[in-house]
Amino acid sequence: MNFNHIKNTAVIGTMVVLSVNFSAQSYQKTDSGLKFSADNLNVELKLYGENTVRIIKYPEGKSFEKNSLSVIKKEQKTTFSVSESKNIISLKTNGLNILINAENGMITYTSASGKELLKETGSDFKPFNDAGNQTYSLSQSFQLEKDEPIYGLGILQNGKMSQRNTDIKMIQNNTGILYRFSSR
Repeated sequence: MNFNHIKNTAVIGTMVVLSVNFSAQSYQKTDSGLKFSADNLNVELKLYGENTVRIIKYPEGKSFEKNSLSVIKKEQKTTFSVSESKNIISLKTNGLNILINAENGMITYTSASGKELLKETGSDFKPFNDAGNQTYSLSQSFQLEKDEPIYGLGILQNGKMSQRNTDIKMIQNNTGILYRFSSR
């Protein structure tokens, strides 16, 4: 058997294995989490501790730097692992498991024991012109439990404690003050 033929076959075989490994991984691991693109979205997961993660989504191909007045904490060096199986990327810490659908970017949060905490059911960025500034109208949906109430969202003068099944346009006006984040 020809030695050069064996050597060329080994080199080609190695290149095929490397190309399979590179194409199989759809995310980039970072010091504080991971980044990936799915369904025309860039998604970044940044760990702020074993039980705290910040998700940043923005349209693919756009640059974005998230500056926040409300989030002042910085990412923390947190031990985590990342794996991928059947289009699901899994980021695990000792306290949290985040499952990301690599095809559409939807995220499910579970406890370390596997109990589902929160499941995203959709998100969308629609371009629009805001008084001469090109920006986006955003929507994000989550799966709720059957009778789960939604509290918060600001000072709303609609006479309701729970805002479940209520459409609220998240814009300030003279009779209501909105808060973008709430907890139950």
